[in-house]
Amino acid sequence: MREKRLFGMRKHFHFFWKVALVILIVGAGAGSYFFFRPVKEQTVKKKPTADFVLVEVEPVKVQKFIEDLVVVGSLKANESVVLRPEIEGKISEILFVSGTHVERGDKLVRLEDNILKAQLKEAQAQANLSKLDYERAKYLVEKKVGPLKEMQKALATYQAHKASLQAAKEKLAKALVTAPFEGLIGLRDVSVGAYLRPGDDLVVIEDVDPIKVDFNIGEVYLKNIKKGMPVKVKIDGFSKAYDGVIEAIDARVDTINHSIRVRASVDNPSKNLRSGLFASVTLTLKEDPTAIMIPESAVEQRKGEQVVYRVIDGRAVETPITIGGRKDGMVMIEEGLFSYDIIITAGASKIHFNGVPVKTIPSSRLKKKGKDMSRIVEKLKKEAK
Repeated sequence: MREKRLFGMRKHFHFFWKVALVILIVGAGAGSYFFFRPVKEQTVKKKPTADFVLVEVEPVKVQKFIEDLVVVGSLKANESVVLRPEIEGKISEILFVSGTHVERGDKLVRLEDNILKAQLKEAQAQANLSKLDYERAKYLVEKKVGPLKEMQKALATYQAHKASLQAAKEKLAKALVTAPFEGLIGLRDVSVGAYLRPGDDLVVIEDVDPIKVDFNIGEVYLKNIKKGMPVKVKIDGFSKAYDGVIEAIDARVDTINHSIRVRASVDNPSKNLRSGLFASVTLTLKEDPTAIMIPESAVEQRKGEQVVYRVIDGRAVETPITIGGRKDGMVMIEEGLFSYDIIITAGASKIHFNGVPVKTIPSSRLKKKGKDMSRIVEKLKKEAK
């Protein structure tokens, strides 16, 4: 009986031992799985990625740069006046032909002056008589036989008559209207026999050689212009452009539209140009025969300043620049770049720190224009080495 129990206990002990061994083996396998799994996953996550940025590049361009400002202006006569009579009277003669050239002092219109001539003769006679009275009184005073008071009275009368004589002469002269300066005379709208009052319009006369051009420019361009600066003036209907120079700049800026008025002068010997015509005025604000030009798309805004990225030794180097002007999608660089630089034109947005390695390809802009790529390819090969 006791032997049977011992045999049963041994049988159970071997069974439990086998079960424990199986549990131990399974646990060891599971533990090794969970222990090594993070390492494997970590290895997958650390799979190496590309360490460069793919960008498009091209060399800077050295070329002539001209920055023009085109504005609209209007032609204005050098001198212009509407002739008007200073006295009233009836027109007796018209001495000019409409639309012709006149010289300074040419007689244009005469008013009836018979009464004025008579008044002049009367004033002359009174002046002559008072002169004699004054000379007689003066003689008596000198001989000490006449009162001084009579001589003084005679002198005052003589002076008054002389003034009246001068006024009569000037009034008679105003009956004849003359040209105040050389120029073109306009169309007459009056006829002989018309009665005129002071201030009535007679005819316009204008000096159009040289002719002026008035135009407005924005206040931001004030620093770029000065007296004597050349301009080009183009007028609709005229095939050629006229050369002119700035002769005056207004004293103040318009506070409403923030512009300033400028006046240029244009020679007009043929007198074909007339006041009132609209004109297109071109000012050359800046000209550089060897300007460094880059595409506008290459310029980036970083930390409040304008920068471009140069490719140096296979890396993108952030470079602050100063822009001097823009034209046709290109910008002129005043400071920051040299004629031998290669810049990034596309892909700069992927550059997150200065000096990042880059892989370069010629820009699509150059390919579209069919440019010779040999220069840039050779330079890129040198950079890669």
